[in-house]
Amino acid sequence: MGAFAFDFKSENIYTVSAKAVSRVLDARNPDAALVLLYLMQEGEKFDPESAMRALGFSRSRFLSAMNVIENGQPDSPADSPSGQEKPDKKPQKAPEVDTVRINSMPTYTRAELAEAMKHRDFAFIYAQAEKAVGHPLMQYEVSALMMMYDYLRLPANVIALLINHVVCETERKSTPEHPVSVSFRNIKAEALRWHEQGITTVEEAERWIADWDRKRSAAGRVQRMLGITDRALSPTERKYIDLFVELDPSLELIALAYDLTVTRKGSLIWPYMRSILLNWSRKGYKTPTDVEEGERTYQNSEPAHSSQDAPGEDYDERVLQYFRQNGKEGD
Repeated sequence: MGAFAFDFKSENIYTVSAKAVSRVLDARNPDAALVLLYLMQEGEKFDPESAMRALGFSRSRFLSAMNVIENGQPDSPADSPSGQEKPDKKPQKAPEVDTVRINSMPTYTRAELAEAMKHRDFAFIYAQAEKAVGHPLMQYEVSALMMMYDYLRLPANVIALLINHVVCETERKSTPEHPVSVSFRNIKAEALRWHEQGITTVEEAERWIADWDRKRSAAGRVQRMLGITDRALSPTERKYIDLFVELDPSLELIALAYDLTVTRKGSLIWPYMRSILLNWSRKGYKTPTDVEEGERTYQNSEPAHSSQDAPGEDYDERVLQYFRQNGKEGD
């Protein structure tokens, strides 16, 4: 017995194996269910490449869903009701496909690019990209755009958001003295980053951009607090500031860690400052008041230690000494 699907455009009825439907239901895999519905809708016209684009799936995600339809195996052993790994190795091979695709970028012929321009979605992102860079696209740039659309399987509306995000970031970096132009190298790099993050929908892209803007704004405040205002950050400085922001302390707490580092070491030692903030993060401190009150409680309940260099669990005594020296002790 088969499962039936009706094609409203041609009024044809297609049959899908009832076993395939049962495998999807048994696996309780939403991706497989979505692919199966698409397959039933398309019938004989079903094309895997078109399906990936229409559903916004990466190739590995699509292959995992197809494996469930064909073999009844979930994407990973953890998804299996029994928790046992099946002997077939297809699900384990799927993630490797994207790695191969990333490391072997395709190029496209003029004819292929001309054919792509006939599609409304690609013509749309072509216009967006041309506006972003401010000049008619060269063939290698159109090829890079095609790579995002055809190779990485990013939907057109997601690519449009990506291009706008790169434009905004470029404008932030540009100054009258040092103007910066939007380049396709940056657009391509951002596309690869989004692909690796699994961003395939507008909602996911908007969340990622909002989170990026929040971290960017916080990093800028930290940079100004550290007095780095007349130049761009070095890669090392950016790495540590990003780590500080990830810990989500208040700006006042970062300023306190900076002051303690300089007081103790005589200059800004990035690993030392990071150790202080990591220690405070483990203890749940968010503000200088948290540090003072928490370390006073910690000192009264634990024996004091004597380490002089590493700002670890014994750092409470030196912190309280710092508060006393700076007139912040409340007694």
